[in-house]
Amino acid sequence: RAVAEALAADGVAPGDVVAVLLERSERLAAAFLGVLMAGAVYLPIDPAYPAERITLMLADSGTRVLLTEPGHGEASPAGPLRSIDITALAEAAGTPPPAPRPEDAAYLIYTSGSTGRPKGVVLEHRGAVNLALAQRAGLGIEPRHRIVQFAPVSFDASVWEMVMALLNGACLVVARPDDVRDPAAFAVLLAAERASVATLPPSYLAELSDDALAPLEILVTAGEAPDAPRMRRLAGRLNAVNAYGPTETTVCVSWHRVDPQADDAQGIPIGRAIANCEMFVLDRFGNPAPVGVQGEIVIGGAGLARGYHARPDLTEAAFVPHPWRGGARVYRSGDHG
Repeated sequence: RAVAEALAADGVAPGDVVAVLLERSERLAAAFLGVLMAGAVYLPIDPAYPAERITLMLADSGTRVLLTEPGHGEASPAGPLRSIDITALAEAAGTPPPAPRPEDAAYLIYTSGSTGRPKGVVLEHRGAVNLALAQRAGLGIEPRHRIVQFAPVSFDASVWEMVMALLNGACLVVARPDDVRDPAAFAVLLAAERASVATLPPSYLAELSDDALAPLEILVTAGEAPDAPRMRRLAGRLNAVNAYGPTETTVCVSWHRVDPQADDAQGIPIGRAIANCEMFVLDRFGNPAPVGVQGEIVIGGAGLARGYHARPDLTEAAFVPHPWRGGARVYRSGDHG
């Protein structure tokens, strides 16, 4: 509430982009909820990014307000950008702003830019809420769970973790940068905080022993192909899930619960679409590919992004009319399936 009120007092209107330049801490979660409560659009920026990338994101997004903390204000360029120190906010006193609508923009995430200029992806409230409900129904997330916030600030996986905890009444366990950089320190954190849910890339998971993962009840891998034999071994004692989803589809569009009895010679699939989302494979003519025939993964449903910020040409190329439902759109992922 205090964040939302401070933004409103500073002239932030619904739909305005608010950049959040904070280290991974409890303040990040407060900023995330406060920006959404104000009806604004949350843009997370990692303070570790080079100054050039921070400048590009602030300029491209049209941000006019920067929510930050001592030690990071100097990272932002001079000009029309206004800075609010989250550590100096007074306790909330006014009435909450009107609730945002499902179709309102919720957050803006920039792609890595590995294939060119980074693109800002605009995601809506409906997608975030659908994701939280899918996590509750499909993964069994409950208020008793303690969910690790592991992902870097600017990655959409950080939204996955915060939504999983905060929109399901669970506890968010924040792993600070030093905890993540050292797998041994991360293992200590898991035990000390009694963490029960973690989402980890397979390459990082490889640095952790099975004993280090002992506190976990739910383990989600994503971003890379997991180690199939190890995941099946872990699935014998916890809920092991492999997930998939581009930034353009509200973090996750499909998952697969690992079967501990499956053949180790087979890889771990990316599974089926989560609730209210859809994915299918089309051949180069736009027709459904038969079983066993490779094609492009195409995605639709509640998690679909609005498009790319201020890039109508790219939006039109990637978000195309649904092949079978008039008025609906799908996202061409470019991934093969």
